Amino acid sequence: MEGGAGGVEETGGTGGVEETGAVQPVGSHTEEGKTREVAARADLEWWRQFGLQWNGVSMMRALVEAEEPHVVLVSDASESWGCGAAGGDRWFQLSWSFTGEVCDWGIMPKEMLPIVIAAAVWGSRWRGLTMKARCDNAAVVATVRSGSCKKRHTMHFRRCLAYLEAMGEFVLVADHIRGVDNVVADALSRDNVSLAHSVMQEAREDAEVIPPSLLALLTASDAVWSEREWSVLHGFTSHKV
Repeated sequence: MEGGAGGVEETGGTGGVEETGAVQPVGSHTEEGKTREVAARADLEWWRQFGLQWNGVSMMRALVEAEEPHVVLVSDASESWGCGAAGGDRWFQLSWSFTGEVCDWGIMPKEMLPIVIAAAVWGSRWRGLTMKARCDNAAVVATVRSGSCKKRHTMHFRRCLAYLEAMGEFVLVADHIRGVDNVVADALSRDNVSLAHSVMQEAREDAEVIPPSLLALLTASDAVWSEREWSVLHGFTSHKV
């Protein structure tokens, strides 16, 4: 199966021997086979890019989940306006009008996006810590926990998240929260900042700025894993934004 940190999805009969005994190349003839080949190549590219950046030791010490999370993040996405997330005294929101084709990707990628943005923008502050992402979409929680999803764009974001975890040296876990209890993130996703601030009184007045280069990378419609793009993504884990 596909892993969040580059595991390769089991291909079943793809690339195996048909009843006739003829060996079929991976990804031939069927759309399913082609999809699996693309996923496998993306996973291999994940590891290649990680290998280019990894210092050989630092990731290992972080991949131990703490009994209690050091940081709690709440996030949400609405179909109508956008998405948002908050952790500690920091928060951000993003309108779908700035995300191009993400509007057409369905609710799961929309729910994943603010978690990935938070990891990219705030990940340098989580070095050595365990961060719990609380989300009211059960399918997204399952994807974060398992590291796998059959939906291409959602899996694209899961790979980004795994990369940020590995390079940022933090552990991210997911927990489900009822929609009625996700007040702050829901308000941010609907552009109701006053409501969010009334609940999150310790929050900073101004939203965190999302770098345009990060947003362009995460919302690229073709989700290409090139060296240039990965280098940009790694840069957000290397310093405080």
